[in-house]
Amino acid sequence: MRDVSTWLVTGYGENSTLEKLDLLSPDHEDYVIKFPRDLMEREQIGKT
Repeated sequence: MRDVSTWLVTGYGENSTLEKLDLLSPDHEDYVIKFPRDLMEREQIGKT
């Protein structure tokens, strides 16, 4: 696991399939961190 606390946040997404952060590493590599939905949100999506 890497410490990304000093990496540059270049974007984010809240309304996409998963909430995400776009990061730029010190080596100028692009990384994406995606966060899972909580259980209640998944159940609501399945009902629509």
